[in-house]
Order: sequence, then structure tokens, then C-alpha cells
Amino acid sequence: MQFYPSVNTSFFNINEHPLVSNTVDGVLEKLGGDDILERLKRPNSKWNIDSIYEYVLLTTPLEEIPIGASIKLPDFIKKSKGILSLENIPNNMCLWYCLARHKLSDLRLDRLATKAKELFKSYYTFKPDQSYCGVEMQELDTIENHFDVNINVYRFNGTKAVMERHSKKTLESTLSLNIYTDVDNKLQKCSNERRARDTNPNHKLRGDMMKLIGNAPYGKYIMNFLKHETVKIVGQDTYNKNVRRNNYLGHQDLVEGYEFRFSKTSFKQSLPLHIGFQVYQLAKLRMLQFYYDFIDYYVDRSDFQYCIMDTDSAYFAISGDSLQDVVKPHLLDEFQQQKKYWFGRDDTPANKLYDSRTPGLFKLEYEGDCIISLASKMHYCNEKKFSSKGISKNQNEITKQKYLNALSGNGGQEFINNGFRSYHNQMNTYSLTNTAIKLFNDKRLRVGYETFPTEL
Repeated sequence: MQFYPSVNTSFFNINEHPLVSNTVDGVLEKLGGDDILERLKRPNSKWNIDSIYEYVLLTTPLEEIPIGASIKLPDFIKKSKGILSLENIPNNMCLWYCLARHKLSDLRLDRLATKAKELFKSYYTFKPDQSYCGVEMQELDTIENHFDVNINVYRFNGTKAVMERHSKKTLESTLSLNIYTDVDNKLQKCSNERRARDTNPNHKLRGDMMKLIGNAPYGKYIMNFLKHETVKIVGQDTYNKNVRRNNYLGHQDLVEGYEFRFSKTSFKQSLPLHIGFQVYQLAKLRMLQFYYDFIDYYVDRSDFQYCIMDTDSAYFAISGDSLQDVVKPHLLDEFQQQKKYWFGRDDTPANKLYDSRTPGLFKLEYEGDCIISLASKMHYCNEKKFSSKGISKNQNEITKQKYLNALSGNGGQEFINNGFRSYHNQMNTYSLTNTAIKLFNDKRLRVGYETFPTEL
């Protein structure tokens, strides 16, 4: 008998009977009680397995978002005759609605809520409320035992349903739960991982990684393919031919041959360009909403002055010790009710920490008694909080006095930036003198110490 290891990897099909556990020890414990030889028997095979001397475990990290979050399903899923679609379920109760429908298939969909709550109370012994986060994957074993049902979990990845959990039970009734995940869930996962980092030092690496994943896509999505180039190494015999090409950009002599650079003759726009634009535009829209719908509405214009507004931040001065002190008296009660939709909740430290990672809400970055804002990316609050675009902070002494000098009209202050630059396959040092920290602002019209929009 010949044995071909390369074609026998299907014995360990990860989608056939995956083991789910929180720890590696838990996986090994489950493997110890599993008869692998019995599992791998093939009834139609002409040979049998005698022994296994080695095998490899393939591990897959599962989504840590609890099962049950409400989501809007796409039309192709809702119109499918083979799928029972449930969306916009309140209080993370999706699994319980599915279980109620599975047990009572003739029950009308508009009456599922009552039965789902009964099943929930039967298992947890208390009624569901808004604090319920959903079912954890590890709870499914006890839920299966309680309701005598096998629960197989699949997750739709955009093209097909991939199994994430296969029930170890052999009960008569089986519930196949298909979880649909879209971009909103990925963004929610970024926020949840960063919240976990705030409360658990062991999640520091994961939290920082998810911050990077959350911030990186919008820059990637608006990548300019027109700047991409093709590099080609050619010999003397094709030199003239390549110089005459209409997409020729330049070339460099090598020891043997030439390195030519060409622009792309065509490219495939494979990135969701609209997402990158929407991130920037919605961020700017949110800043305008914050100004006109909140600050300008609740605070009189004589009590505040905007100093800086960037894509996702704003610095403004107020005439009181806190924002609440300058709110219009007749709007104070309304301000107390509405501020949680702009700054998040502050009734408890836990809620305040949780909402600090919610997209769209503002948080306090800095407060003080001084700010000198000359232009975009050029402001000074104190020795630790300042911005000086184009000036190396390590090579130049940046002080408050230099910003005051610029405010008084001294625009001739010079700063030196030193560094390295590659040129013609050689590494060179350079020293560049910049005239910076000046009052000139090409985005606003200056009148004295105030600026106004330009009419362009």
C-alpha cells in the first residue's frame, strides 16, 4: 500500500468537527477524550489506519463579538428562500429569536419576541434588558444541554458560510445559525478591542493593533494608482526602443544595462474609493454639526471663540471655567439631556471610559489658559502641547516666545532641519534652512488678530 501524506490532509478538515476552547489546554483536553482513529475511519476505503505518529493542529481565532448583535441584512439574504432572516432585533437577542423560531416553526414572526424572552428567562432565570451583551461562544454547550438542541455556527464571509462551531452533541434537533458580518461589525470590533485595552493590560497589543487596523484603511482606499510606476532592466540593444515609448519617465545607467521607469498604461481600480472620501467628508460634517447644532446653539457667541478647527478636532476659548458655566440659562436643562450624544456619558467612570471609544463622540484632549494659533498645524499651548509643521522638534528649540514674535509680525525666524537623502544610489546628508512660525495663513483672510473665510 502506498501512502501519500500530501493528499491525506482532508482527514483533518477544519470545517468538519472544529474544537472550540478559550485555552490551548482546553483544546488538548478535548483531544485527549476524542478517538481520532475512530473518527477517521472511511466506510468505503480499501485500507484502514493502524496508527498516527504525528499530526498538526490548525488554530483559527474566532470573533470575540458576542452572538446576537443587531444588523441590517443585504437584500440577497433576505430574499433567499433557504434562509430565515432576522434583523434589527433589540437588546442583542438574535440567538434567542432564532431558537424560538426553530422550536416553534409555525409561530408568526411578529410573535417571536414573547417566546424568545420566555426561553431567555428559562435559561438565565431573569428577564432580558438593555445591558445584555449577547451569547458568548462558550455558552453554547450549556444552552444545548438546557434546550436539547444541537447548535452549529457558521459565519458568512462575503462568498460562503464558513463553519466556526460544530456541535459535539448527537441530539435529534439541530439549529444551524449563520452569522452575517459586515463592515460595521469590524468597526465595532476595533472599538471593543480598544475598550478592552483600557481595562486590561493584557490586551495592550491587541488594542494597539486594532487601532492601527481601524485608522489605516481610509488612507489605503484613496491610494492614487496614477503614481504607480513600472521598473524594467534592459540592455543596450533595446535602449532606443524603450526611450521612445510614450509612457517613458526616465532611466538610470547601471554597470551592465539600464534601469527604466515607465508609467502604468492601465490599472484596475480595485479599492472602495468612496469609503476613503466618505471618512474625510463625514468627519468634517461632524465638526460642523458640533459647531452649529451644539456649541453655537447652547452658548452665546459672546462667550466663546473658536481658535482652531481641524478634520476631527476643535480648540475654542470660553469665558467661564467650564462649558456648562457658559450655557444659556434657559437651555441648561436641555443641555444636560443632550450632551451625552456629543461627549458621551459621565454618570459613572465605567460609562465614561466606554463612551470614550465610541466613534462620533468628542472627548477632552487638552484644556488650559493659553493658545497661540497662527495657521493650520501651527499652534502653541505649552511646552508639551504644540504643533510646528515643517520644523524638526529634536533639532530646534521651539518656545512660546517665538510664536509671540510671529504674532507680533516677525515672520523672519529661521529653523534648520538636517537629515539624510538617497540620490543617484548614494546616501547624502542635507541641511535645510526654513523660514517658519509666521503669521501667514493662505486658508483664511486675516484682519488684525481675527480671521475670516476667504471668498474664493
